[in-house]
Amino acid sequence: MDDLRPNEIYKELVMFPVWFLTYRDKDRVSYVVINGQTGKAAGDIPVDVNRYFMGSVLLALPLFGLLHLAGNLQPAVMLVIAGVMAGVCAFFSVKQQKQLRASRPLPQFERRGGEEDGR
Repeated sequence: MDDLRPNEIYKELVMFPVWFLTYRDKDRVSYVVINGQTGKAAGDIPVDVNRYFMGSVLLALPLFGLLHLAGNLQPAVMLVIAGVMAGVCAFFSVKQQKQLRASRPLPQFERRGGEEDGR
């Protein structure tokens, strides 16, 4: 049993398999790296800066107004307002997901190199 144990101890941190993805949208190129063992992803997300700031302002102004009035409103009114806001957010989220699915089908990945998959 002792001859099955390694005599030399050498450690090197590696994460295999690693997937490198490239996403091209008009003139913008984004890169993503995915750890195949854990599924964690790191990368560059193609975001339109103008739309991001406009969305942030449109979200921040009503929230600021709501928090400013929060001390004067009854709890039941606050609950109704929170429910309406949650419903609006859910509506736009579902709408955006449907648009994304319709406009961008999932990418098809292919193997590169001389790898044999044994089939």
